[in-house]
Amino acid sequence: MYYLLNLVCFSARLQNVYKENHSIRAFFIFKFIGYIHYNQPRFYISCLQTPSLKSLTATIECSICIDIEPAKLWAIISKPGILEKTHPFCKKNEVIRWNREKSIDTIVYYNGRKMQRNFIDWNEGKGYQLLIGHNELADALVTWSIKESHNHSILSIGIVLYLDNSLGHIPKVLRKIIGHLYLYPIMKSYLNSVLSGFKFFSEKKKTVTKNQFGYNQLFSTKS
Repeated sequence: MYYLLNLVCFSARLQNVYKENHSIRAFFIFKFIGYIHYNQPRFYISCLQTPSLKSLTATIECSICIDIEPAKLWAIISKPGILEKTHPFCKKNEVIRWNREKSIDTIVYYNGRKMQRNFIDWNEGKGYQLLIGHNELADALVTWSIKESHNHSILSIGIVLYLDNSLGHIPKVLRKIIGHLYLYPIMKSYLNSVLSGFKFFSEKKKTVTKNQFGYNQLFSTKS
């Protein structure tokens, strides 16, 4: 009982800190969660490990309307290395192998973080699914999809965060709290920025610049 009372008090203090002080919030995210991993393997991972079906997850989905035909949008999102032109937090998008659902690439973010994407499903002209992670662990399942709407396209990105993998070093009782309070809003902002990048590139035919749609503390730097 004493442990549970302390845990409740600690969780309440975390919420107050998060709301009142952005700098302390950032410190908590980077230092306590340890969510950003800078020491990455040099060689690609052929298979990213997913957690069990009973593991803790969080689901986020965002969409955007783009003034372009679905076929043309598909040609953009399925092009190898395209993130270097469309992603506001991507410094480098190295392609290891590009072959539909067997494709593998890596993303180096502006803050030095490196992640690998292993594609697992490919629906030509419609979308694809991939696992993204590091050090043999999948941090999330990501779904990209395109739908037609009145001669426009609706691009959607859905993410299932594997909290037991990405926050595995945090006590399990705290993972849901941390995921809801910190990761969910940051990842939702991240998705909206990525979607805005594809919209800008598709409609304006111009390369997206760093932090063009706002800074994200998990994936970029301010300078």
